[in-house]
Amino acid sequence: MDEVVYLIFAKKKDIFNIIYAGESGKTNALDFFTKNDRFKCWMSNAGSEENTFLAIYPMWKSNPSERKHLVDKIIAQYRPVCNQEN
Repeated sequence: MDEVVYLIFAKKKDIFNIIYAGESGKTNALDFFTKNDRFKCWMSNAGSEENTFLAIYPMWKSNPSERKHLVDKIIAQYRPVCNQEN
């Protein structure tokens, strides 16, 4: 995976809610998402992996501050539950 901003959605009935927004630099880790500190929050809010969805916005050659700026805007507007918890 290259430099990206990613969103985790929980599907309830026919509605997809953003439950987490994050960013990453380039990684080859196959367990990137399951090792995330917020993975348990994602599963708790989605109910199961089958109700958990991922959207990726590629930001090739971006730096961490550019990606963080976009994530901060998403969090401010949508207030994803797993970004609000400590």
